[in-house]
Amino acid sequence: MAQQISIQRVTESEEILCHFDINVAEIVNMLWQIQDFKEEFPWLSTIDPYGNTSINLLQKPYFAQELSRFAQTTQGSKVIELIEKFKIILTETEMHQYVKLIGD
Repeated sequence: MAQQISIQRVTESEEILCHFDINVAEIVNMLWQIQDFKEEFPWLSTIDPYGNTSINLLQKPYFAQELSRFAQTTQGSKVIELIEKFKIILTETEMHQYVKLIGD
């Protein structure tokens, strides 16, 4: 199980624009509990819990859509709150910026 996956918004040159106090590992750990999660959530399943994952402008709507679907399948207000925060970060990321997930 993943312990810590933090989120940053970075520029193309990896300059950190913002660091968010959200642990995406809680979402990933719940995702792994779903049978066939890789087929059900192919974009979310690409989050590397032990390395880094960068989400670009073209990928962010796919991640946001899967986060919305995942929120409908899960219970617990804390996880749903994390999902909503993650979606806001994706939505607010602009051209020439990336959402970077940093695994432990």
